[in-house]
Amino acid sequence: MFTDVQRKMIKNGVRNLEIFGYSGKVTEENILTHPFFSKYFKKELENCLGEGYDKDIKGLLSIIEKRSKTA
Repeated sequence: MFTDVQRKMIKNGVRNLEIFGYSGKVTEENILTHPFFSKYFKKELENCLGEGYDKDIKGLLSIIEKRSKTA
């Protein structure tokens, strides 16, 4: 489902949220669906647009957008 680059981006997003104190709460599964975690991750991804991974980033942003509409 995810490319290798997208998996790395998700892992980095989880790690960043854990650093901010959400250790044990944020996971690779819920970072795309949890209202707060996905909003943070979306902003993080948007800040990386134009750095060479736009296709992977836009794919993750699309997933977040779709899941937020069904939540």
